[in-house]
Amino acid sequence: MSNLEPHLADLAPHRSIERVVRAAAKQRDLEVGRRADYVSLRPPQRTIACYVHASRLSIAMDPAEAANVSRDLPVRLEKRNPATTYVVVEAAVVSDRYHEVLDLIVASIDWRAAGQHRAVVAGRLRLFEVHALG
Repeated sequence: MSNLEPHLADLAPHRSIERVVRAAAKQRDLEVGRRADYVSLRPPQRTIACYVHASRLSIAMDPAEAANVSRDLPVRLEKRNPATTYVVVEAAVVSDRYHEVLDLIVASIDWRAAGQHRAVVAGRLRLFEVHALG
């Protein structure tokens, strides 16, 4: 979380987005990245769980879970691939439904941390799970 603050300051997101991202970062260990128009949140050495934009969040979820969320929250869904749909949450929804959005971000981080990865094999998308050996 050490580089979250300068990235958030540079992005200057809506207050509700900044608040929920800080809360998620307090609950989970994260790697944070910065691009021109977003800050990315991911579990260490895993796929991005959440894209933080100035006025919205894009939260990675299993497509079935994303569909369930869309029945309960006013969000937009963006299908990324067969295994991932992004739940796009505008700042006003974050303000109104803060705790629910925080739970979604944390669940996404946990989902990504569980080891879902994508690989392209012979031009086709394949999903596989990575399990810790021990």
